[in-house]
Amino acid sequence: MNKPKDALGILIKIADCVRTVSSSVRDLRSARTGRRPRQPERYSSPFLDPSTASMRARIFHTSHSPGSAATNVSTKKFAQPMASTRPPVTGPNRMRPPLWYGLLPGMSYTWRVRTTTVSGTPAEGDWTAWSARAFRTPVVTSESISLISPIQESTVGTLVPTLRWSNSNAAIFYYEVQVSEGPAFNTDPATAIAMVYWELRHGGITNPTNSYTIPQSFPLKAGTTYYWRVRPRVQGDGVSVEWSPIWIFRTQ
Repeated sequence: MNKPKDALGILIKIADCVRTVSSSVRDLRSARTGRRPRQPERYSSPFLDPSTASMRARIFHTSHSPGSAATNVSTKKFAQPMASTRPPVTGPNRMRPPLWYGLLPGMSYTWRVRTTTVSGTPAEGDWTAWSARAFRTPVVTSESISLISPIQESTVGTLVPTLRWSNSNAAIFYYEVQVSEGPAFNTDPATAIAMVYWELRHGGITNPTNSYTIPQSFPLKAGTTYYWRVRPRVQGDGVSVEWSPIWIFRTQ
């Protein structure tokens, strides 16, 4: 007896029953109110279909020339949903999330696929070897980044200000941020003369978006001039891009 497969089959059957009951309830409610039942919204993700179990391979059928059998195709199995998948549609207005859940710029990614001719649930030995391919994401720059606040060379009334920027390139969502008393942002322990805040921020989930707030545990100094800048984050085999222009503010 294959317990993992049997358990997965039971879970799938339970999920199908729940969907059937939910559909029946919607239809009954529609009959009582006279309103058309609202269909659940769907969105697409190039990484993982959120409607599938996290440990299952996403399987679909492909078309072949007449006379050939349909073939199951399996993408790579993920142990858990990837962090870069778009979140489900939620909230009273059921607004779609923005498109900044994606890949990082200027670096290589690898994906792979394999097939089987078994129409039911294939065993591991029923699959072919993986066929892998690679691609690179577009290179970006910091030229699309603009200052929002604090206004250049203005004075802020707090020692834990929120620094904000905008980006006309909506595909960029992950940033490096630097803040320091020194405009050189020197991080060499042997020669540095000022502390450098150097942080990573996902601009799509900061509040407000595309922002960095100085932490309460490390406030700025009063009556001091500070310099700050940001740039898109590049990882893996990518090459770091130039920073944005240096922006300046002063604390009271």
